[in-house]
Amino acid sequence: MKKMVVVLIAAFFCACKTQSPGDGRLYHRTDFYKSSVEASQKIEDRIVPAAGNVIDYLEALDSTENYDSYSLATEEKALFGEYLKMLPRNFQNIIAEKVIAIYFINNFMTAGMTNWAYDEDSNLYTVLFFNPDVLRQTVTDWVNYRDNSFFHDDNSGVIISAKCGGDYYALLSVLLHEASHIYDYYHRVTPYTEPVFNDGSVVTTCFVDGIWAGYNTPLAIYNFNHRDELNAYGFGYTLDRIRALDIYKDLKNTPFVSIYGSGTWAEDFAEAFTWAYLKEKFDVTYTVEISVNDEIMLTFSPLQNVHFQNRMRYLRELFKN
Repeated sequence: MKKMVVVLIAAFFCACKTQSPGDGRLYHRTDFYKSSVEASQKIEDRIVPAAGNVIDYLEALDSTENYDSYSLATEEKALFGEYLKMLPRNFQNIIAEKVIAIYFINNFMTAGMTNWAYDEDSNLYTVLFFNPDVLRQTVTDWVNYRDNSFFHDDNSGVIISAKCGGDYYALLSVLLHEASHIYDYYHRVTPYTEPVFNDGSVVTTCFVDGIWAGYNTPLAIYNFNHRDELNAYGFGYTLDRIRALDIYKDLKNTPFVSIYGSGTWAEDFAEAFTWAYLKEKFDVTYTVEISVNDEIMLTFSPLQNVHFQNRMRYLRELFKN
């Protein structure tokens, strides 16, 4: 059976808290042990406990002291393997080749995160982090939490309600989202997935052309009020809930699938691919209703949006691989 070289993360995970050039984020370089493993190795076997240095790194990154490692039960690990097989084949392949470790972190502030790491030869690999709540909550449950996290209660009577359909666990949508980032790292769907990787060699791509002026700056026609003030999951300040009406009304005039996806071109691709794939393959929809005092004032169904439909041809090509 064909072998592939996989870089296995060292147990001690040497995490250096260094500023990444250009974007101010913390990132890490790691010391690895190399070994050859069977190409058929189950990816879920790379789910490992988070050592103390991993937790320290994440807590410093997110300015918290509330993280610890979560150990998956047998059925949860099986669920991960089942959902992994539901991803497009090219996404499964890139995960098999490039993901060196997968961690589940109690109290993780977001649903999931893809980070990068290097071996001693400066080859780029990726590390995945997940909130274990995605193993228990449905897609609808988690998206409601995420989409409401941009706003705080202002006694305006505004209710934001996401409806996704299906009974899949949130792990499926989150795994797709993070796999999209990994694919983007290596295939440059966007010019660069993180500013630290901007080497100037790619200034635009088919996916961003005519939509994005820069990493976190859409063209003026697709920008909207308060877009650059939107912060999810408790990172930064939140907006008055009454603002949701205007924000979602403006979002209808953009090709973005969600307000989360309107932040950067990297999140735009991850969100666009995730929801397009979920709809086409599993009939999982994504609709947001904004109501005031129990009266629905606005419905946002991004996949039916004419601005988004122009991107479907490109996304469907990725479905086939």
